[in-house]
Amino acid sequence: MSEFSTKNENQTISVNKGFFILITSLIISIIFNILFYGKIPGISCIIFVSFSYSLFFINFKNSFKAKINFQNLVFLFILLLSLYYSLFANEIFTVLNVMVLFVLILIHTMLSCEKNTREWFQFSFINDILYGLFYGMFAYIFKPITVLANIKVFNKPDNKNNNVKKVFIGLIISLPLLLIIILLLSSADAVFGNFMSSFTKIFKNINMPEVIGRSFIIVIIFAFTFSYLWFLSLPKNEINKNRVQRNYSNINEISSSNGININNEAGLKKSLSVFDPIIVITVLVSINLVYLLFTMIQFTYLFGSINHNLPQNLTYAEYARKGFFELVLVTLINLIIILATGSFTKINSNKIYAAVKVLNSFLVFCTGVMLFSAHFRMSLYEETYGYTYLRIFTHAFMIFIFVLLIISLIKIWNQKLVVLKYYIIVSLIAYILINFVNVDSIIAKNNIERYHHSEEIDVSYLTQLSYDAVPQLLDFLPE
Repeated sequence: MSEFSTKNENQTISVNKGFFILITSLIISIIFNILFYGKIPGISCIIFVSFSYSLFFINFKNSFKAKINFQNLVFLFILLLSLYYSLFANEIFTVLNVMVLFVLILIHTMLSCEKNTREWFQFSFINDILYGLFYGMFAYIFKPITVLANIKVFNKPDNKNNNVKKVFIGLIISLPLLLIIILLLSSADAVFGNFMSSFTKIFKNINMPEVIGRSFIIVIIFAFTFSYLWFLSLPKNEINKNRVQRNYSNINEISSSNGININNEAGLKKSLSVFDPIIVITVLVSINLVYLLFTMIQFTYLFGSINHNLPQNLTYAEYARKGFFELVLVTLINLIIILATGSFTKINSNKIYAAVKVLNSFLVFCTGVMLFSAHFRMSLYEETYGYTYLRIFTHAFMIFIFVLLIISLIKIWNQKLVVLKYYIIVSLIAYILINFVNVDSIIAKNNIERYHHSEEIDVSYLTQLSYDAVPQLLDFLPE
């Protein structure tokens, strides 16, 4: 296969070009992470812009002409504003120039690659800019998977070892994910950490929040950069066609809502299915094996607790009263995995479909155990240190995630369920409930009950609560 093509868009980009865009986007995201993560912009700004534009010129060398025109003038402005950070430190312009630079880069790249349908001096040119921003940066964020799938070494259907290669790809994808999950679970549970000590001691000096933060930034910058570069690489005559087709799709949706079935639902689902099932199953099996061990430890040591030996120098209280925030974070990661694999996996056979559903269901079960473990740990923590806004809201958030998990489980076995609709409804209900349960009164009441059992209370914190807690505090005042 020498070209990528999409049924809805008459667009073609060579495999080599697509792979080069992928590598370019990855390099830009890594350089951005190195230069800007946790740092104040300085000379790093002009370095990043110069380096990124060097890669941009390599990708689109035929789009530039050495003459005086508006886009080259904009490019000069971009360089000057990038240089500003090396010379000055005014806080207002430091923030403002970030937004101005972003808009100027958008304008320059759109004009250079001729993705505009209006002249730059027309007021309607704003529509082109918004199109490049919202469509260009979001429409192709999943395209890297297609690029990798079409590389010749991974795209040989007649090769007997094709499945072995897919398993190998799945294991490679699993490694960074497993690294983050194992480190989080080791931090959350000392017994699990003790079991994994031979593995985690290699990374004992790693700052986990920083690793997660840097990884998140790299993924986000990579996805948006790739999508935008892919958008810029499309043939020039595709812009208007894409817009017409999007308008036609809107008409189809309106017609369907009135009982006219124009869109083919099966075809739409097929177009969204981008994950290879063998790779997905490999990733799910790898993750579930780790979660199986963690779940066994929870039932053995935490819920069964005191009858089992804990690692040396660790009491049951110390073991149980920590790790809830790490477990909540792992739960969110799992929710994303469940939704992504359930919605975007190619279904080649009923057996493959059943395997993905079973593995995702087991992942939901393990995630439920993690949520209960986090809830149990937080409850013990509150009994020892008292009740606060953060701790109560953490409980509420865990209940909210649990409801989303139930909806996700139903989605796994009923693909017709529009999961986003129920997510929105549940989110609105949850937000209304948390407003009306009177959190201040709950905090005051629980802290007073804790005082009756332990004779310990943080009076200073109680005085910081709102007037909603006054009825509880008035009853407690004589004590």
